[in-house]
Amino acid sequence: LLLRSSRMQREGVWMLLQASLALVASATCFAPLHHLPAIRHSSASACTQRSFLSQDGRRNPRFVLRMQIDDVLSPQWDDPMPQWDDKPTKTQEPASEMPKGSAAEVKQKLLYACGLCDRGFSASMKERNEIGALINKLGTLSPLDAPSAGIDGPTLESDDIPLRGVWRLVYTSAIDVLNLWASPLASVGPIYQDISNPPVIVNVIDQTPRALSLLPPSKDLESVLRLKVGTRARERGPARVGLAFESIQVEPKNFFGQDMSFLPSPSIPLPKIPIFGGGDDSPAYFDIVYLDEDLLIIKQNSIPGADGGIFVSTKVNPATEPVP
Repeated sequence: LLLRSSRMQREGVWMLLQASLALVASATCFAPLHHLPAIRHSSASACTQRSFLSQDGRRNPRFVLRMQIDDVLSPQWDDPMPQWDDKPTKTQEPASEMPKGSAAEVKQKLLYACGLCDRGFSASMKERNEIGALINKLGTLSPLDAPSAGIDGPTLESDDIPLRGVWRLVYTSAIDVLNLWASPLASVGPIYQDISNPPVIVNVIDQTPRALSLLPPSKDLESVLRLKVGTRARERGPARVGLAFESIQVEPKNFFGQDMSFLPSPSIPLPKIPIFGGGDDSPAYFDIVYLDEDLLIIKQNSIPGADGGIFVSTKVNPATEPVP
């Protein structure tokens, strides 16, 4: 039938055949990979090779299309199809740089737990128990035998005082500090324990108006009132420090972004009560549970009906944070 047809009819039939093959090739190209046949590479057919070039030496577009169709319908490559493993691969966790059970590892876990409960103000009972367990474990790893040494002040023999420095509170279970959060008027800012000039220890508490917490943070609205409780320390044992309370000072820092340090800072001396004078029989003391170059954990004395509060503090670096 093709031989008896005119040249134009033969060209039309040939183009229809090419279009049909191209449609099949397109469907094969977009088929899923696992539906494709095995692949092995070989050269094109002899007919295709002979007809690739036209008489004038240029590419014959008809046979270029046929080669592409042949490669899709009978794909032949040297490399076999990749085999995919459906089993999940186990990700190897990086080795920890800290030895398991070391003081550094326990400290990291402790500071992480303290950061989750806003210094203890929002801690649940479960979180308190977890932090207490970490503190007990860390207490057995304390590197110092006499951490309270030199707290009475530097002497001619030695000025090495392990407690010296400014410490910032990161967790507490002391009820007298936690009650500060219940105030409807003031929020609790940073809390410090300044032991930069022993035997004087100054407890510093910054407070801000609670109403400002309803507004976006702004330097222009910053208002801080600083409270200072002055005490005098005395060494009562290798890890025990006695305290004698001396004064309370109120220091305005700023008000709505304005510096208020020029205002007077009244200091109220506390009465001298023998039982709170820091002697060996005084209930005013704390025990050092753990102390190293950047972490301090102390425990208040226990009174009947209440356990002593725990204080976890980190040392302030004056190069990165202003000291009070």
